[in-house]
Amino acid sequence: MTIINSIYKGKRYAILLTTILTFYAPVLFAQHIADSALVEVAYGQQPEWRRTSAISSIRGEDLLKTTSASLGNSLQGQLPGLTLLQQSGEPGYDFSIANLYLRGRTSYASGQKMLVYVDGFEAPIESLSTAEIESVTLLKDASALALYGMRGANGVLLVTTKKGCVSAPQVSIRLQTGIQQPLGVPDPINAYDYATLYNQARVNDGLPRLYTPEELNAYQNNTDPYFYPNVNWKKAILNNTAPLSMADLSFKGGGDVVQYYVMMNLLQNIGFYKDTDKKRRENSNAYYASFNFRSNLNIQISKHLSTGLNFSGSVGNRSIPGGSSSANGLLGAIWRTAPNAFPVYNPDGSYGGNAAFTNPVGNIVSRGLYKENSRTFQLIFMPKYDLEKLTKGLSVSAGIAYNNYMA
Repeated sequence: MTIINSIYKGKRYAILLTTILTFYAPVLFAQHIADSALVEVAYGQQPEWRRTSAISSIRGEDLLKTTSASLGNSLQGQLPGLTLLQQSGEPGYDFSIANLYLRGRTSYASGQKMLVYVDGFEAPIESLSTAEIESVTLLKDASALALYGMRGANGVLLVTTKKGCVSAPQVSIRLQTGIQQPLGVPDPINAYDYATLYNQARVNDGLPRLYTPEELNAYQNNTDPYFYPNVNWKKAILNNTAPLSMADLSFKGGGDVVQYYVMMNLLQNIGFYKDTDKKRRENSNAYYASFNFRSNLNIQISKHLSTGLNFSGSVGNRSIPGGSSSANGLLGAIWRTAPNAFPVYNPDGSYGGNAAFTNPVGNIVSRGLYKENSRTFQLIFMPKYDLEKLTKGLSVSAGIAYNNYMA
């Protein structure tokens, strides 16, 4: 009997131990989710497990894994439901709020801009750097957009910048450099194929051939590059790669009274155009350089009164060849100009040309440069008063923002 009792007691303790482990594990897991996962919603934050509306969110550290020169292009493919069209490949012109769409371009009020908020206030995000972003949240359905009314019908994008924290001073430096390379750029046909197809087109229309076999042979063998030129205008104008460099420096920390976050960002983005005239003082390539800065302060004035003070700005300089704010005409000339129309340079060093076509290389140099300088500044003041004496968790806050854009 003694042996049987020992075995029975051992089994009873084993069952009791298993029950305790199974009971506490889900509680700790749920508590961890409730304490750590917060998402931005209209005018506040909400635990992830409590939300029922359609919201997509991405953290700033995930955006830093991309190497795009703009915040908009870093969001490409990151938020379900968000469609972004890159408006241009020119440095400094690759992103605009007008090219953000929710549920596609043909959704409600097509052509209307998406509503974008930065730290609770409407502001442009074209000049923001990914280094200063804490999170980006996309509000998509009716329940998430109800507080914005009809203005939020095309979706709302909430951008939250980084803030200070109670900690020892933290210094972060990030340096990036690399090259950009376009994908799938078609090559124009050569002079021989162009002349052959041109002859075939005339035959199809019942017209005589324009190019003789001797001329076709001269184009194919490149025996006389001045009278029978074979120019690849794409290679004459564009490089295969373009350099891109970024640098970030940030400071973060603070105590119980003041917490701070200070960030500076430098960006240099050079275009794909070749420097076609070495004698010129100014480079004929496209160019964009910007300097971003941000200073976010959280100040605890008294036990119940606190305030946030955010000051940010961006200084940008753009330069595009061709004397126009858009180089679409220069790029279009690559495929419009026949490869056998004329050589890039005549024997005397002047630019080739005729009455039918203009010289794309000459256009880059002779039409000068289009330059644009932009200045963007934002100041946000957000006082908050704690009313926990009345009801736990109750507070009242206000805010004022000033945006200034100069070009």
